[in-house]
Amino acid sequence: VVFMHVKRDHLEDGFSEVLQALQVRHGDSFNPVLERLEFRSHQVLFHEVYHFWQGLRLPFLFRYATLAFRQMISGFMRLSKVSADFHEWSCILPELERLGLTSRIAMGEGGHLFWGGSEASFHQEVARELEVSPLDLLECSASLAEFQVTSKPTERTDPRALRRWAKRNPAYLVPFDFAAQFLESEALALRALLPLINACFHTTEPARTFVE
Repeated sequence: VVFMHVKRDHLEDGFSEVLQALQVRHGDSFNPVLERLEFRSHQVLFHEVYHFWQGLRLPFLFRYATLAFRQMISGFMRLSKVSADFHEWSCILPELERLGLTSRIAMGEGGHLFWGGSEASFHQEVARELEVSPLDLLECSASLAEFQVTSKPTERTDPRALRRWAKRNPAYLVPFDFAAQFLESEALALRALLPLINACFHTTEPARTFVE
């Protein structure tokens, strides 16, 4: 379920009347309400729907969800034997944190790339390094998709248009900047990164695959 909270100052006059008058039945269109939302709200809606699509489409997220759910059921069973009062339950389930686990990636001389755990050290000086998690990659691809869908067709592969857009809209582009520096071309990164990131989530190590 995609849930949106739209602040009052982002709603035009008469919106509440439209909402109250709408008698939605199963299968009816919600367009009368959506059409009254500002353009920015439509952008946010697309961004979140894209995350929803990621969860439906990318195998890594299937695996993450399955393992996390299995551990939740196991934890529930064990804690229920400890106490009948769930207010007293307390545990940590590392599987639920998988999307936020960071890797260190770096760019060295001669076009070499490095990947390691969050505490990895690299054996040579690097021109740039950063920590990246699966969630960072998901947010970057959602930002790029949002830009391309809400921009003019002539601007969708234009890095300058992306930079202008990012000044006006919240966006996470750190993986894009890293790829653009390595490829020495923002235009190439902009064309390639969205399918590349999606391909990374067809593996068990998205951050490592991003580097490779």
